[in-house]
Amino acid sequence: MPKGLTLPGLTLVPFSDGYDNGIKLEDHAQHYLSEIKRCRLETLKRIIAISYDQGRLVTCLVHTILLAWAAELARSLQLPSALLWIQSATVFIIYHH
Repeated sequence: MPKGLTLPGLTLVPFSDGYDNGIKLEDHAQHYLSEIKRCRLETLKRIIAISYDQGRLVTCLVHTILLAWAAELARSLQLPSALLWIQSATVFIIYHH
């Protein structure tokens, strides 16, 4: 598992988007987005499983609006999830109209 920042009761773990060497110009946007989702989904599942095996239970999955699929993953694993809104209130209003 990648080395993460750990505070009492909180662990932050970075993970790859599958494009560590950069984006290839010949990749279509749809392919790029589907690959990122696939890679992140597999990696996040693995991180949660490894944490569980090490006795560190994941009790909540926090995600941003750009990672809505993370909420789906959390639901499938019966984990609570929370949306962390990192945009301004103005952007929040735009999303809801």
